[in-house]
Amino acid sequence: MIKIEEKDIEYLLKGLSFFATGGGGLPERGRKRLLKALDKGINIYNENEIDEDSYVLCTFYMGTASPDTDETRLKRKKFGFNDETIENPIIEAVNEIEKFTGIDVSALISLETGAGATSGTVSAASILGKKAIDGDYAGRAVPEIYQTTPYLFKKSFIPMAAVDRFGNVTIIKEAKNVFSLERIGKMISESSYTSLGMAGILLPFREVKEIYIPNTISRALMVGRILSKENSLDELRSIVKYRILFRGKLVKREWIDNEGYMEGYHYFIGKGEYDNKSFKIWFRNENHIGLLDNNVVITSPDLITVLNERNEPLNNTSIHESEEVKIIGIVSDNKMRSKEAIDILGPRHFGFDFDYVPF
Repeated sequence: MIKIEEKDIEYLLKGLSFFATGGGGLPERGRKRLLKALDKGINIYNENEIDEDSYVLCTFYMGTASPDTDETRLKRKKFGFNDETIENPIIEAVNEIEKFTGIDVSALISLETGAGATSGTVSAASILGKKAIDGDYAGRAVPEIYQTTPYLFKKSFIPMAAVDRFGNVTIIKEAKNVFSLERIGKMISESSYTSLGMAGILLPFREVKEIYIPNTISRALMVGRILSKENSLDELRSIVKYRILFRGKLVKREWIDNEGYMEGYHYFIGKGEYDNKSFKIWFRNENHIGLLDNNVVITSPDLITVLNERNEPLNNTSIHESEEVKIIGIVSDNKMRSKEAIDILGPRHFGFDFDYVPF
């Protein structure tokens, strides 16, 4: 068991952001939730500390990563969504699934790795008196719920609860398939102009053990500590398979909110050894395609992370033009490199006319 104390929170958020590839929720919200849970005790459990017959519920957030706008705020006001009455809707989503199924859940696991996503799960587990599992179902952040190991291993995602910060609650009892479930969830989040706290994929832990990616939280904590040191990137090689792809400056952002996804390109110009070179990243909430001088050098399922000069991971929601950056390519977990995983997370899934080449 790993005990998270206040001094660990910034390390944890930084490490989670490193694997979130520009998405995974905002660190500010993650920080707020973790600080609120501190007095309950924040503990992360490995698989040897969880009963195989106990039930595990997966939790996550769903919604666009697009920055808030005046237009969105006006729309929320029109429908009376003025005050956030629920700070962490994941907590309420867990309660709703327990009531709906009559099953007492012993542990929570995050769908993905991310500063907002993982912190929401960990803080909810602490407040609800459940165990937070050191692992998740993607080893990175992903824009669509089926880009995860439960889909690859043919596990059921339903029933699923969706709760927003204004107190709207939905139970999705049945869905045609996981693709329609993704669509329904996105439309619910669009209707309230905010992200949802979600809970589903209810499994006994003996099944979770067969499909999850272990140690993603403890790994993030270690990476966060390394990133907080000066000139620290070389130390990462003992934990992460990575390579620096580019150094330069962000010069242009292009994005739209496309039915609940933030999609677009970030454009960079090089400096130093990358002088007179360019880099472009295509993202859907998270970074998925990296092009050096318009040549593809990395794609999902492998990870593309952008760091500033202080080695702080940058989120696609809040990154600014003129930021001096380094762009890192990271090898994904083997579970996410299968043919089935590439079919749902590789470049062709996103509409690009080229194949995934392992990084």
